[in-house]
Amino acid sequence: MALFWPQQETLIVSDLHLEKATFFAQFGSSLAPYDTLDTLVRLDKLVCRYNPKTLILLGDSFHDKEGWARLPFGAQHHLLNIAASVERCVFVEGNHDPAGAAHSRLNYAAEVVIDGIAFRHEPIPEAGLQIVGHFHPKTRMSVKGYRVSGKCFAINDGILIMPAFGSLTGGLDLSHEAFAVFAALVVSVTAFCAAARSAVNLATFAFAALNAACAWLFRSLAAVNAACAAFSLASAAANAASTDFSRSATGSGLVSALAT
Repeated sequence: MALFWPQQETLIVSDLHLEKATFFAQFGSSLAPYDTLDTLVRLDKLVCRYNPKTLILLGDSFHDKEGWARLPFGAQHHLLNIAASVERCVFVEGNHDPAGAAHSRLNYAAEVVIDGIAFRHEPIPEAGLQIVGHFHPKTRMSVKGYRVSGKCFAINDGILIMPAFGSLTGGLDLSHEAFAVFAALVVSVTAFCAAARSAVNLATFAFAALNAACAWLFRSLAAVNAACAAFSLASAAANAASTDFSRSATGSGLVSALAT
C-alpha cells in the first residue's frame, strides 16, 4: 500500500526493508531471496502509474545498514533508476537504515515537511501533523465468512501511520500495546477491504482452479490407465504372433537353416 497526494504530485511509501531475506540468510534462514525484486517491481509500477514529481520513502528502506552492499548489481541500478525517474526522491532515515549507509546518489534526510505536514519515520509527540511509518500496522476482519488479516493505514487527529510496503515485512496488529499511545486511532479500511475482497475472490478462484486441476488429473490418470491396458493388449498380441511365427518357422525348417 502507498499514499499519493495529487495536489503535491507526491507518492509516499514506507518500510521497504530491502534485502531482509538475505539478512536472515546470514543466520541460516531458508527464506527465498526474492523480496527485494518484488518490492522494487511494485514500486516501479506505482511510479509509472502516478508519475509523481516527488517520491518519499518513509524510512527503513533497507532492512539493515549493510542492505545496500548486499543488493545485487541489477537491483542497485533498478533502485537508482526509480530515484532518477522523479524530480525529487527523498529517503527518510529510519532506525534500520541510518543515512550514509547507502549509495551517495540516494538522497537521505531526517524528515520532509510539505504544507505543514511532517513526513518522518517515527512520530514525535505533540509535533503537529505527521505521516510516519515504523509500526507496520495491520488489522483483522471477517469478509463473507472468511477471517482475513492484512496491512492497513491507521489514523488519529494528528498522525497517519503508513503500512509497510515491503514484500517481506509482516505487520503489527492494531490491538498491540505499541499503538496504545495513539489512543483514538481509526483504521482506514478502504484499501484493506479491497484487499480482503481480492483475497476472498482469489481464494475462490484458487479453489475453482484446484477443482479443475483435479478433474484434469483424473482424466489424465484414466487416459494413462487406458494406455496401459492398450499396451498390455498389444504386448499379448505381439507375444501370440511371436509364438505363431516360431511354430511356423520350426515347421518349415527355417530355424534349422538359420542355425547352420
